[in-house]
Amino acid sequence: MLLVCTASLLASATTIAPAQAASTAATGLTYVALGDSYAAGYGLQPPTDQPVPGCDQSAQDYPHRLATALDLDLTDVACSGAVAANITTTPENTGKGTVPPQDTALNGNTRIVTLTIGGNDLGFTDIATYCAAASAHGPLLIHPFQFDCRSHYTASGSDNLQEKLDTTVSPAIAATLAAIHTKAPHAKVFVLGYPAIAPDAADTPVGGCFRPTLGYPPPAEGYPFTDTDVPFLLQTEQSLDNAIQTDTLAAGDTFIPTLQASLAHTPCAASATPAGASWINGLSIASLAPPSLQPGALHPDAAGVAYLTAQLTTAVKAALPPNYLSTNPTAYHRLAPSLALAIAAIAAAILLLRRRTRRRAAQH
Repeated sequence: MLLVCTASLLASATTIAPAQAASTAATGLTYVALGDSYAAGYGLQPPTDQPVPGCDQSAQDYPHRLATALDLDLTDVACSGAVAANITTTPENTGKGTVPPQDTALNGNTRIVTLTIGGNDLGFTDIATYCAAASAHGPLLIHPFQFDCRSHYTASGSDNLQEKLDTTVSPAIAATLAAIHTKAPHAKVFVLGYPAIAPDAADTPVGGCFRPTLGYPPPAEGYPFTDTDVPFLLQTEQSLDNAIQTDTLAAGDTFIPTLQASLAHTPCAASATPAGASWINGLSIASLAPPSLQPGALHPDAAGVAYLTAQLTTAVKAALPPNYLSTNPTAYHRLAPSLALAIAAIAAAILLLRRRTRRRAAQH
């Protein structure tokens, strides 16, 4: 019987750690968040003023939410406007401060890294600005002799944006990931793709997506893209998404796709009848003199960031190393009391078994 009890206690001791690991596996792991405005939570409140003022980083960005969900030790250096070079080599001047290359936050103790980058390298803000139109059939607001922007970006007979992806953006992302691994050789790296700002045909309302941006007072949640340019914008997003995924997988890292699942939740969803649930803000004018957009235009709203966080949290949990105890002192010390109790119980059972064996031997 004692042997059975001892075996049972031994079994309990070997199952305590995995059971605890399921709930505290990430606890205390050092986590560094890198990236641009999509990582920084641009437009969400409250601001952190980190890593410097002008980065428009929010305490409700997906890095902060992930750190709270998994009890991670977060260093968040994501900054709006960042390009790949700002991650590795080039300081970023926000107008209110200068951010050193973001990878200076990495070191040999970093265990988790998240990254969203590439959109500014492609120039998506400039693309959206160029493509803004007066109606669903044009003309463009800042180029009134053009009736869509697709023709501008394909005027040479090829897709200029795809060429830029192939020759500039993709190599920059690949170099960024290589630099991250050099600075943080023990880290798991998770790269998030961008959620969709333009729907596919299945998620485009019968009346189209167009909603004006200009007017007095300026309309809220505009979507000023022609019927021709909406699918072109999606095509461009898909090309960017493919490039990021290819580079991420080639580096041996985890890519977290967000585009396909968000196609029904673009700003166009607000044009449907009844209006759908959008995860991305539309284009809203904050001021005409000087011209400026509302913070967060064409960026994830609170629901969108919640979606990104959920996808990321699932991926991080799935990718945690099985030997997390050796790399996670905090989790180890939380488990130590349970392990000590189990070991003490085993020792007591063995001692009791020895005493009974000696008594039986003495009786014979």
